[in-house]
Amino acid sequence: MHSSTQESSEDQSSRYATLSRLMEPAARDRLTRIALVHSDRARDVENILLRKAQEGLLQQKVSESNLISLLNQLKDEKKETKIIFNRQAFDED
Repeated sequence: MHSSTQESSEDQSSRYATLSRLMEPAARDRLTRIALVHSDRARDVENILLRKAQEGLLQQKVSESNLISLLNQLKDEKKETKIIFNRQAFDED
């Protein structure tokens, strides 16, 4: 069990180092602050950035404005998914 915890922390530190290379310091700081409040949203952004880097789609470091636009895109995508329950009323005759 200790080894899996150690592997997890190594993966996390490797992930952090990779993201630090991909992002400008201001963008990385903003993402860190977002992670304190919305860890799931920050994790989604990290996954997107890592995937884009693996595919070679990042030509330059991610700036703070790029990060904000990516966050807005994610927010808009999340808004589109809504579940509406139409409950039928019972007649009380």
